[in-house]
Amino acid sequence: MRSPNFKMLVMGSLLLSLSACAPGFKSATECAGSSCSQLGSGQPGEGGSSQPPGQQTGWESVSMDGAINGGRFDRTQVVSIDRASKTLVIRLPFIPGVQVGVEAPLPIREIPGATIGLEISPDGSSHLVLRLPLEHVLRGVDFLPKGRLPNGDPLPAIPEGELPSLGLSFNRNPDLRGALYLSPTVVGLFINTKFDPYIRLTLPIRDQARTKTYGYFTSIPAKGGFDGGFFISVALPPELARAIDDLL
Repeated sequence: MRSPNFKMLVMGSLLLSLSACAPGFKSATECAGSSCSQLGSGQPGEGGSSQPPGQQTGWESVSMDGAINGGRFDRTQVVSIDRASKTLVIRLPFIPGVQVGVEAPLPIREIPGATIGLEISPDGSSHLVLRLPLEHVLRGVDFLPKGRLPNGDPLPAIPEGELPSLGLSFNRNPDLRGALYLSPTVVGLFINTKFDPYIRLTLPIRDQARTKTYGYFTSIPAKGGFDGGFFISVALPPELARAIDDLL
């Protein structure tokens, strides 16, 4: 059992995150019925709002660098495209000081070419790093059953509340569990934590100029015997998806 001081420290950190949110921030409940529900819908100012790739040609025209906007992880880059390997890279952060170790990337058997592993950042925190071939992002996977969060709640910022999913586990961290959610142009990733975030908090993932929204980052409190954790959702903007599809 965690001490009261530890709980106060975690809650204080998350409350600080709440106070640092960008103007116009919506709570997870509000997001479910308004702006967050437009992830991947192509609405202006949301996940589908990317401008045309520009005058560059080929893979040089492909770029998608997104960071968390506000909160404890403000400006932490969590999404990018590796043009050399033609993969979407998603980095789901843990709070600095909460060590979960390192694990070499493991192949995801159900999705050829996809890997997931744990990496340490310069500040000493850990990231869960997913590398997913773009062809699977664009075309999704039809053979996976649809799923919600492990606790049964609808997926944050996903209009349907569920997506095709598969469970994730780690050889060196048996207590660490996750789930991958995948449909055409939309990717979701959940990982449990060794502490309870206590507060459900959703923050947008935006480009460096903070004018385009690529997805959302949500803290998930523990519920009904299920661990809390973090959930991240990312959508490829339609123009970018078409440009990538033409190149694959």
